Amino acid sequence: MSEEATLDEFVEDESEVDGEFVETAAGQLPVDWDTKNVNELCALRNGKATNHAEIGEQQFLVYGSNGPIGSYSESNFDGGLIFGRVGAVGEVERVQEPAWVSDNAIQASVTDKCNTDFLYYFLSNKELSSLATKTAQPLLNQSTIGNVTVPSPPLPEQRKIATVLYTVDRAIEKTEETVEQMHTVQQGLLRSLFGKEKQRKKPDIETKTERLGPKQFQIPITWETTEISSIGKVVTGDTPSTDNESNFGGTLPFVTPATLSQGKYVIESSRTLSEAGRNEAKPIPEGSVMMDCIGSDMGKVAISGCEVATNQQINSVVIEDESYLPEFLYYHLQVLSDFIKSQAGQTATPIVNKSSFESFAIFNPPLEEQQEIVDTLSIYDEARHSNIEYLTGLKRLKRGLMQDLLSGTVRTTDTTIEVPDDIAQYG
Repeated sequence: MSEEATLDEFVEDESEVDGEFVETAAGQLPVDWDTKNVNELCALRNGKATNHAEIGEQQFLVYGSNGPIGSYSESNFDGGLIFGRVGAVGEVERVQEPAWVSDNAIQASVTDKCNTDFLYYFLSNKELSSLATKTAQPLLNQSTIGNVTVPSPPLPEQRKIATVLYTVDRAIEKTEETVEQMHTVQQGLLRSLFGKEKQRKKPDIETKTERLGPKQFQIPITWETTEISSIGKVVTGDTPSTDNESNFGGTLPFVTPATLSQGKYVIESSRTLSEAGRNEAKPIPEGSVMMDCIGSDMGKVAISGCEVATNQQINSVVIEDESYLPEFLYYHLQVLSDFIKSQAGQTATPIVNKSSFESFAIFNPPLEEQQEIVDTLSIYDEARHSNIEYLTGLKRLKRGLMQDLLSGTVRTTDTTIEVPDDIAQYG
């Protein structure tokens, strides 16, 4: 399997182990696998503090307990693994270039007895943070890491295992980049469809300048401005009494701000309400536009894909004007999100109440123009959602492969896997 190969090549060729297993300090492993402690495979050393005043745009990255924190003019590590010692205790970083490791981390120079990437995948899959001292400032020391037992298959098999997981990681990274790029493009398009760029896109359309909050928008002259309350009813959610367990566990999705992160439409939630809970809540119909208006998650927006109820952090617009599309309001509120958040006030828990929310001004274009904007932006939503689903599948695949390959449950010995130089050169 090369970096560019599809994962089907391995999945179709993987073989369950028919051989014997033996119980070891690293769990049940194939009888032909050895085990070793980390200190037999690595030279461990604490990092050193830098002069913080000298950290800047320089040659070598500086690594703390949770990844790069700057750059420095010197290096104290040629590459290998870095473990979080204090702070992000137990985090594992794979480094292939010379770097400076700070005193918040431990550096591990891997010997030729082990493939560095194989060791990285095994240790990153292990809860090293659970080995830290149980003190006010948890600490992971060299001795504790050094005594961790790891499987030690023959080196050719280590390289193949690392290659499979490396291939999945590259696919995950590329998909994450695609998702982020789609989001960036869509946000730019969103601003252009509601802003001055619209005039440049369609110079034949007569425009006017309108202000919503602190911003001025150049919009078609056919667009009107109205308040949220004029297109429907605003409903602030409510949470049924949590003292009564019979309020929960039914079929009505109960939406919280975390649920709004699912995507454009919400059709399910980890919490549900019973008929008793429904009577205490404020159900809203399918097609309602929900916005989180309290706290740190303020500004999240979604559309109810079925009847749901929400908690009190969410204001929902139950649209009653048939000439106003829920999807158009969904995108419009994203454009206004920063302004709406700015109206929350300087309190310990920022809040935009119902009366303020329903008085916000919004654009009201002709229905056909709303539909045109919705159709354009929905293309990106659908493509991004498809890539997010693929990304979720890749991460699920990686978890399964980590469990099977690193325990020897699935073997790579009889598979044809091309090991890239990036892995072969490190053990």
